[in-house]
Amino acid sequence: GTETSPAEPEESPRTAVRFQTLTKAAKCETGDLYTYSYPALELNTGSQSGPALSRALNGALTPSEDTISEVDSAARAAYEALDEAGRLDWMGVGYGFYRKAELMRCDGRVLSLLVSDSRSLGAPHPSNSGFGLTYDLEDGRRLSVADIAEEPDALRKEVEDYILDSAMENVGAPTFYGLSDFAAGVLDSDQWYL
Repeated sequence: GTETSPAEPEESPRTAVRFQTLTKAAKCETGDLYTYSYPALELNTGSQSGPALSRALNGALTPSEDTISEVDSAARAAYEALDEAGRLDWMGVGYGFYRKAELMRCDGRVLSLLVSDSRSLGAPHPSNSGFGLTYDLEDGRRLSVADIAEEPDALRKEVEDYILDSAMENVGAPTFYGLSDFAAGVLDSDQWYL
């Protein structure tokens, strides 16, 4: 008889995710008034959801007009308040918006990103915030807590307890304003990721 080799198992297409940082600057007479940077995503899911999902994610990663307007207004007001010498030295330091995205999960079924924002409007330190983006790779839907848990209320309670217990290990925990409300509702907001 002839010997046959076992058939190679078919591999499902792997999801390829690449980030590119886009940086834009508003110009003034002496240089950059402010800059803003944000990630652009290249996504290949090997399925028909890929292009639509790429558009949805890139739309969510692009800073809003309100965000840019806020940075623009603060930088212009500060620049216009300077004398001529101050304007010549202007570097836009302290004015800008920076967004980054980290890939937290990509297992062929779910894509989850943690997006971090840093907004500088001239204060001693930037204002930082963030949000999560979690999608089903097969059909391109953004996932909710009901999509990921058989018992959503039990998961909400587990997450709430975990956040509050973790916070109590931090010596500054009493200064976390609104932590209980955040913990109770985080899975019904856009703050969570997997």
